Amino acid sequence: MIRLELLAESELVQLEQFMIAHAGRAGTFTFTDPWDGVTYPNCSLGSDSLTTEYGGENRGQIVITVKENRV
Repeated sequence: MIRLELLAESELVQLEQFMIAHAGRAGTFTFTDPWDGVTYPNCSLGSDSLTTEYGGENRGQIVITVKENRV
């Protein structure tokens, strides 16, 4: 689970558009873990919806779950 905070509204919209473009949990994408730099080539979102909170200018929050699709 990835929790992002202090986002601008435009950043929240970009994340929402990413989810739509990748068909929610049905789609796949490559994810690079920002902590260790490892790239996972077959990932999907953990759900078909996002938990988004608009808390004012540059105070938006979103929670995203990324899961690795193991074959």
